[in-house]
Amino acid sequence: MLVKHLRNGRGPSLEILNYLLSIYDAKGQLRVPAPKLVHGNPHLVGAYIDASPHQLKYTSMVLSFAPGDKVQKHELIELIEETENLAFAGIPEEWRPPGVWVRHTHTGSEREEYHFVYPRRLMDPKERSYNIYPPGEHDP
Repeated sequence: MLVKHLRNGRGPSLEILNYLLSIYDAKGQLRVPAPKLVHGNPHLVGAYIDASPHQLKYTSMVLSFAPGDKVQKHELIELIEETENLAFAGIPEEWRPPGVWVRHTHTGSEREEYHFVYPRRLMDPKERSYNIYPPGEHDP
């Protein structure tokens, strides 16, 4: 499994959510099969991103599996839970922002990819900025 941090995090939620969920890629080519929402509420996440007072509004990453590796539903649920527990270690659950996970399999390489995005702010009373991929970290 490869873990990749996508370097954008600015701008309205529409851009990142369209990238994740659109049946068309950036070149206007049809994605076959279409991306599949596997976790989260894009409207809720979009509202949190767009309401953020911070310059950097979201963190987006992708988990990419080797061709032929198939993630079972129970494994995906565990993967999402473990990712959130690691990303938000020590943060009370009620302060954790919602996230969206989308499955992409249209790359032509038989590779399963799970793209996810989280707002870069806590849901605490101060709405503090919080990055699940802190500066100085490096992709493994």
